[in-house]
Amino acid sequence: MIDRAALEQVVPKQIEGMASPSGVSLVLHLFNGETYTVSRIIEYYDDYIVVAVYPAQALSPDTLKDVIPSDDKGRLILDRLVLPYRAISYLAITAREPQKQFTLGFRG
Repeated sequence: MIDRAALEQVVPKQIEGMASPSGVSLVLHLFNGETYTVSRIIEYYDDYIVVAVYPAQALSPDTLKDVIPSDDKGRLILDRLVLPYRAISYLAITAREPQKQFTLGFRG
């Protein structure tokens, strides 16, 4: 089971250690088979976490604003999940391919 320490301490250390110039993606794999690509972790609590996630569909710079709504300042409004740690089966941290100009996820 993934716990708070894994997300709060281990994941940032691993992302920093990867130091990919094109960024790194964090994907949450849940026990029910669902997966979510994390944009950012919003808050940590003792039993659960709040994360902003990207839509499941493929995004490109051309379709980004059509798929994800923006606030009045042009900032993207992403879906948020409130997940108990016990729902997370494992985490995948993946470096992006350098030739890709548009990346989603954490930056290394």
